[in-house]
Amino acid sequence: MYLLLGLAAALAGVAAAAAGIRLWFRSRFRTGDLRRRALGRRLFGGGTALAALGPVISTAVAGPAGGEAVLVIVLALGWAGFVVLSGGAISLVMLLTRERVVNAARSSARRAVAKVPAPRVLTGRPASTNGLPRDWAELIELDRSLGRRLLSYHQVDAAAAHPVMADPNDPTTRAALQAMLACDTLRTPTPPRAWADVRATEYAAAVAEFRKALTAAEAHSTRVNQAAITDHERRAIEGTLRELSYVREHATTPGERAEVYQRLVRQLGELEVAETAGSGSPRSHPWLDVRQRAVSARGE
Repeated sequence: MYLLLGLAAALAGVAAAAAGIRLWFRSRFRTGDLRRRALGRRLFGGGTALAALGPVISTAVAGPAGGEAVLVIVLALGWAGFVVLSGGAISLVMLLTRERVVNAARSSARRAVAKVPAPRVLTGRPASTNGLPRDWAELIELDRSLGRRLLSYHQVDAAAAHPVMADPNDPTTRAALQAMLACDTLRTPTPPRAWADVRATEYAAAVAEFRKALTAAEAHSTRVNQAAITDHERRAIEGTLRELSYVREHATTPGERAEVYQRLVRQLGELEVAETAGSGSPRSHPWLDVRQRAVSARGE
């Protein structure tokens, strides 16, 4: 009889504790509902105490004898320990989510957010962002394609053809590398929610600056390459290309073409001798000559 009463007390205590937890959490998020919150705490405390002590008291009163006594006492004490531990964990949750603790945490969070500098809003769209994608994913892809283009100059063939682009000490190349790193710093998987137009973000401005810096570095590299050719060489090359282009596109006799080829070979041979006499520079590519590099550049 006493054991049945203990079981009923445990079940009633569990039900009261569950009702108290439900009432407390429902009233926790309602402003000014303090009475229901206090009732929930009392129900939970009383139900936990009833669920833990009911079986223990009934076991002590009933005083079972024989071999069953030890088993019943162990079960009662184990149940009481489980209820106490569970109630303690739930009480800790209630303690940590009460208004005083939550409000203090919110205040600390607000102070921390207030110390973070607000993102710089671009007051006007720079002209350099014209033509940039309006989609964030496409803008990221443009940024990465520019990065691949810049880093491709560090490959052997490209570095031999454009040594300036592979030299980080060159001011224009260094500016392009710095612009690439700035994009890496500002890039995020999703666009900031503060801007409706992605082209008005700092990241878009950084991508535009990267594109501008890379274009400037490539133009500078081309000028450096062209400056290495003397005016005499340039006139000879242009004249050779002009005559060969005419022969390729217009009707000529075999004798005329042979005359052109012989003259150009003679002129270029004299140019080669003149330049070789004053230059002992090694090849710019470690293992390919110019003809092989030209064929490779055309993808043949």
